[in-house]
Amino acid sequence: MRHPPVLVPHREIHMSKHPSVTSVVFQQLVNDYGAKDFEYCLGEYIAKAQAPEQAFTSASLHAATQHVLTFVPFYKVAVYHHIKFTEYDPYSITKGPEFVVDTIQAEPNRKDKYGRPIPGRFDTALIKVNGGEANGVKVGQIRCIFTLPKAGLQEWFPETSIQPAKYLAYVEWFTPFKQGPELNHLMYKVTHAFHPGEHVRLASVIPVETICRSVHLYPRFGLHAPLEWKSSNVLQLCDTFFVNDFLDRATYATVY
Repeated sequence: MRHPPVLVPHREIHMSKHPSVTSVVFQQLVNDYGAKDFEYCLGEYIAKAQAPEQAFTSASLHAATQHVLTFVPFYKVAVYHHIKFTEYDPYSITKGPEFVVDTIQAEPNRKDKYGRPIPGRFDTALIKVNGGEANGVKVGQIRCIFTLPKAGLQEWFPETSIQPAKYLAYVEWFTPFKQGPELNHLMYKVTHAFHPGEHVRLASVIPVETICRSVHLYPRFGLHAPLEWKSSNVLQLCDTFFVNDFLDRATYATVY
């Protein structure tokens, strides 16, 4: 006998058997995928993964990151362009088949078979964090999804007892949720997060398993919607957004 359906059914993350692109060099991740600080963020993730029980300060984490980056045994990674989320029908008597209920895409500009340009797409997502946020999630824009090559695993994780996540993502962060939503529409306001005193987006490399689901953001238009804003560039040109927590039941339950 199955248990009664829950408010938010459990989702499974499914990655394709083979990467979308088998070899992407670091500079291409910067230029085409917008992963501007990829190498440093990767080093930061590796430093944390090597010492999962250590409580780093900003200074000690920077020192550990620099130590990791003294020798990087590779210069390219395999990249995936999609993350799929599946779940079973919660109202079915039997377990039944899984259904794809959500997809996150992180793919650069390309051309179709007729040579026509197709703009890149880098979706936003709700991501689990351990920073003390009230609802335990933050909004991030997924810039690239990748795996570490064997050379990196052998250099940084020679002991099999400590291993990094298989699938990783480079994420540009938005600001944490405030204590409450905006009063007029009950949606939370977020903006691009930057390094203190710098006009550089705050970014991290994270395990894909910490990504909960995609999230829909409304840009704050003001009195007039700028004509240059398009679906392909509004996430970069606009600086303030509202999280659409009314998109579906799962988003509402996660945000609130």
